[in-house]
Amino acid sequence: MRKNNITNPYLPWEVDLKNFPIGGKFMDKAEFLIRYAILAPNSHNTQPWRFEITKESIQLLPDLERSLYYSDRENRELYISLGCALGNLLVAADYFGFHVRIEYLPESRLNGVAVELFLTKRTTKSLYSDMFSVITKRSTDRGVYEDKQLNVQTIDKLRSRFKDSGVSLGIVTSKRDIEKAADLVYKAIMFAFRDTIFKEELSTWVRPNNTKKFDGMPLSGFGVPGIISLFAPYLIKLTNPSIQANMERRMVLNSTGLLVISSAMDDKVGWLKTGKLYSFLTLAFLIEGIGTAPFSGMIEYKKVRTKLMKMLGIEMSPTFFARMGYSNNSPHHSPRRDVAQLLSKM
Repeated sequence: MRKNNITNPYLPWEVDLKNFPIGGKFMDKAEFLIRYAILAPNSHNTQPWRFEITKESIQLLPDLERSLYYSDRENRELYISLGCALGNLLVAADYFGFHVRIEYLPESRLNGVAVELFLTKRTTKSLYSDMFSVITKRSTDRGVYEDKQLNVQTIDKLRSRFKDSGVSLGIVTSKRDIEKAADLVYKAIMFAFRDTIFKEELSTWVRPNNTKKFDGMPLSGFGVPGIISLFAPYLIKLTNPSIQANMERRMVLNSTGLLVISSAMDDKVGWLKTGKLYSFLTLAFLIEGIGTAPFSGMIEYKKVRTKLMKMLGIEMSPTFFARMGYSNNSPHHSPRRDVAQLLSKM
């Protein structure tokens, strides 16, 4: 891995498609594609990924040093984050004319590879070209959504478009079910913010709005003003559980839809596919003017997850939960590490 080549943690968002090395070597093209992969949504903006480029493939690996040791003990969120990077990478590869064959957890690799992507020249119609242009515009939208019902035809079209074996997409639009889910969110947040170790871990990943760091979550994304954000870690540690839970509950009630991804197998492959699907959906939703914001607590707390399954009447295990709705917000980007810090060439 090379040293960090940038001083502005937001510069990676300015990647320019015109700089794609059309006549370059495979390794140069692969490195350029990875510039889009690292813009994917991920838990706490930990960016828990590494990449290796071989003569014929791109390997996506977990960076376990960036795992959430307490709140994500099974590394579910970490592998979902890797899946999101995979989704972005597939969209970028498709746009630049590649067909991609995916191998999940390849047994032939002994270095902990989560996914290996084999790239060849695409000879068929593009699958995701419409989504490529919004990769650099996407952000988690934690703001207030419009009071406007989701377009059922749009949802059905996306559900059909992104079918994948082993994972299922559910969209909740019933006001009654949204109210029930809001009550579950309240319980999940109460569980979390009563836990001092959880708050301690979370405090290490929040940042002031003027941060110069290349990871973590600036509080601008949560609507916190600049001066107050300077005390970011202390604000988290002092958060009142009831106040936080009520605020999160109101945000869910503000939503016109809830997104639930479920997996037949609650394992690494299921989590990777969950992240890939969410990556696709965030881009497709953004084109339609729909914002999303995840609530990982709905999944990480088993009691809450079980009640969510019962509420939805599903047998597959929920692996991802987010609120969604039409939005005119302009959410801030989060910082990103430079590709040079994340890449090895073999």
